[in-house]
Amino acid sequence: MSLLGYGSASSVYEGKAVGWGEVGYEGHAGVWDIATSNFVDLNPNISDYSWAQDTHDQSEVGQVWLPTPEFPGGQPHAALWHGTADSYVDLNPPTFPHSYAYGGDGGYQVGVACNGVFLSHAALWHGTADSYVDLNPAGASESGANDMFGGVEGGWADIDGTTHAGLWTGTSDSWVDLGPGAISVGGMYGHRQVGNDPYGACIWNGTSSGRVELGSGSAVSIYDHWEVGNFTPSQPNGWGPGDHACIWNDTAVSRVDLGAILLNSYNLPSSYADGVYASGGEIWVAGNGVNPEYGGYAVLWHYAPDPVPEPSSLLVLLLALPAVAWRFRRMPG
Repeated sequence: MSLLGYGSASSVYEGKAVGWGEVGYEGHAGVWDIATSNFVDLNPNISDYSWAQDTHDQSEVGQVWLPTPEFPGGQPHAALWHGTADSYVDLNPPTFPHSYAYGGDGGYQVGVACNGVFLSHAALWHGTADSYVDLNPAGASESGANDMFGGVEGGWADIDGTTHAGLWTGTSDSWVDLGPGAISVGGMYGHRQVGNDPYGACIWNGTSSGRVELGSGSAVSIYDHWEVGNFTPSQPNGWGPGDHACIWNDTAVSRVDLGAILLNSYNLPSSYADGVYASGGEIWVAGNGVNPEYGGYAVLWHYAPDPVPEPSSLLVLLLALPAVAWRFRRMPG
């Protein structure tokens, strides 16, 4: 077990985890080096609070809370970093009060921008606020982009009162609906997407016809043929107290309960997996575990997948966090 201090890990990639750590009783976006446990503070000096949501292309994306006269505690602005606090770039479109960045690839970033009536529009950036592209499809009241890969963005849109999962290729009119019944794309890798539908977690291959059901719960991240998210052992579906982090290997029967070791060994009855990375026969999963009385802990699971060990034999690295982790990424259902 390695304790890296208070904070929360949101994503893991090529030897580093990103999220936020407590610095002087403030939550600062940062990067942990997995090998050394060193923490690099990404928070710009104009803000007290920030969070890194994802890492890609030697860059990090997330949010920085900037104070305003109306909101002294700050409003979130989508943010981009390149490994240091001094590299911070404010991605918030000039006419939008606040925004969030959730993922990126190839020098681009995706998330949501909220307009004056606080409706979310899926957003695409290319490294600057002025590069903002509104991806909200025609006829959609709201939308959001959660991830992207290879020039394709994935997320959700509210159309005629129903939430639809879908994909874009850089413009609002490129929207491809993954329905019927598809609710949201959470993560992407190659030509595959994960998310959820009314039946639970699922995988797509770019079209509605290629959907594979993974069973109850919700999938939020994918790398190669590994998918992570959460499920509720005591309920047929849905989120709430008692959710467990889990990992799949393309099928419902492959699910491994990552939350069991946290419940049995660390008294953390609820847990969530938010990111996954695989390399050299090893898998890293970033997430968090929560105890309602004591708060929560960011967790990094590490194991060799062949064969997949039982949860009791997993190596768990606790990155620590003092309160229930915020969950910005919208995954309805």
